[in-house]
Amino acid sequence: MGDERDEQEDTNVTTFSVEYDGERLRDGRMDIRDLAPALLSVARLCEEANRELNGQRARIAVQVNANFKRGSFGVSLDVVQTVVENAKNMLLSTPVHEAKEILDTLGLLHTVATVASGGTLGLIQLVRVIARRVPKAIVHEPAAVKIVIENQTIVVSPEVWRLYIDPEVQKSIETVVAPLRKDGVEVVKFIADGVVQERVEKDEREYFEAIGANVPASFEDEADTIRIWQVRSLSFDPELLWRFWEGDSEVSARIVDPMFWKLVDAHEINFKKDDLLRVRVRTHTVLAEGQIKPRVERQVIEVIEKIGEPIPFPFGGPPK
Repeated sequence: MGDERDEQEDTNVTTFSVEYDGERLRDGRMDIRDLAPALLSVARLCEEANRELNGQRARIAVQVNANFKRGSFGVSLDVVQTVVENAKNMLLSTPVHEAKEILDTLGLLHTVATVASGGTLGLIQLVRVIARRVPKAIVHEPAAVKIVIENQTIVVSPEVWRLYIDPEVQKSIETVVAPLRKDGVEVVKFIADGVVQERVEKDEREYFEAIGANVPASFEDEADTIRIWQVRSLSFDPELLWRFWEGDSEVSARIVDPMFWKLVDAHEINFKKDDLLRVRVRTHTVLAEGQIKPRVERQVIEVIEKIGEPIPFPFGGPPK
């Protein structure tokens, strides 16, 4: 992609409020030593979720909207997201998650799409359902993650699970609810368009503390997905990694498709830097005991097509 990538930007804004309520806050006053870390962690929570879901394709800034409510203590916040234009316009299999979608994935805001789908669990709801229990098994599927706890199976999106196991997200959400430790602070509410979207009560606070202790000490899984990647650097040694762009994020993978290498060896196809490929990727994720972050390895198990060039690929054609 090099220096030719367009760096135009697009901005979207979503507004919501964080409101702490309880007898101690009835006069509209709150100790800044409690408020400041909590608000900073709301911002950090949004930033970390954006980083996890969008990589470097978008930036998030959380700004105070200076709208205070008496009788409790609420602060209105603008979540301002800046999307790199070329990331929006590329043929991506994973589009940029906009600010409203990020808040939805966090469970702070329920979008029309979420309500229509029957109320998919966001991060806050998942923390509440897991309730400090350690899963017995984690099953990754292409469009869902199944969490097996005792005799219960919880289904969430891959994005929600990625946030749940992210240490920075865990620390941020714990600090957001930390004011509930104080006497007289009973609930924190997340409000949009005058409607309480989600709330965490004082007796639920412990669910949000030390979330990392509820993540299995180790797990291993594989998932296959269809991606569209742009070649950054390539190698015609099957044992070496190719590097690709997915938006502004770089990924590496070995190509293990035998038909691909057969055609390459026969000089029936050729590739160069910046080619767009539709590929089937197998992602192998391992979290070893004692590790904080999972180790992720990717293999291209099938090159489905070279986009924009009518080469007669015998790869089975586009996925159904």
